[in-house]
Amino acid sequence: RRSLELFPGEQGNVDALVGLAALANARGDYAAARTSAESARKQRPQRWTAYPALIDACNGLGDYAAAGKAMDKLQELHEDAQTMGRAAQILRDKGWREDAAAMAYNAAATADAPAEKAAALYRLGELAWERGEPVEATGHYDAALRFAPDHHPSLAARGRALAALGRTDEAFRDYQAVLTQVALPEYALEAGELYASMGLDGDATTQYE
Repeated sequence: RRSLELFPGEQGNVDALVGLAALANARGDYAAARTSAESARKQRPQRWTAYPALIDACNGLGDYAAAGKAMDKLQELHEDAQTMGRAAQILRDKGWREDAAAMAYNAAATADAPAEKAAALYRLGELAWERGEPVEATGHYDAALRFAPDHHPSLAARGRALAALGRTDEAFRDYQAVLTQVALPEYALEAGELYASMGLDGDATTQYE
C-alpha cells in the first residue's frame, strides 16, 4: 500500500498490485485478490506475473471459467514448471484427471528448483490419492520430500496415505513432524481422526481442540 501511495497502480505499479493480490489470496480474501490482480492485468496485459494471482483468486471464488481463460493467457506468455502445475490443477478441477496427470508429469520433468520439483510431485501424489491409489501416492510424496524435506503438504499427505495403508506408526510420525513444522488446522484435524480411529480419544480431543 505504501508503494502504491508513492507510485499508483494506474501509473504502472503492477508489482505492488500483484503483491496485494498474492497477500489477499493467502488470507482467503479472493474477491480482493481478484480486484488487485485484474487491475494489474489491465495495466500490463502482457506482464505474465499478474496471471498466477488472478488464477488463484478465480479458483478461490469458484469461477473456473475465468480461471481457465487466465490460464490460457499465462501459458501463452510464460511456460515453466509452475505454469504447468497450475494448468494441471485447472484440468483436475474440470474433471480431466488423465490430462491433469500428464501435465503434472511434464511439470515434474521440467522443474529445476527443488521446491518446484516437490510441488509437481505432490500434485501427482494428490491425483493418485484421488484415484484411490495410496501406494502410488505415497511414492510421489516420498519423492517430493527427497527434493524438499520441509515440503509440509507432502509430509501431511504422506501421513494420510500411510494411514490408509494401515502403516499407522509411520503415519503418526509424519503427522507429529508436520504439526511441529506448521500447525495448520487441517493437519490437526487429520491427526485427530487418526488418533480416534486407534481408540486414542484423549489424544484425538487434543488435536480437535
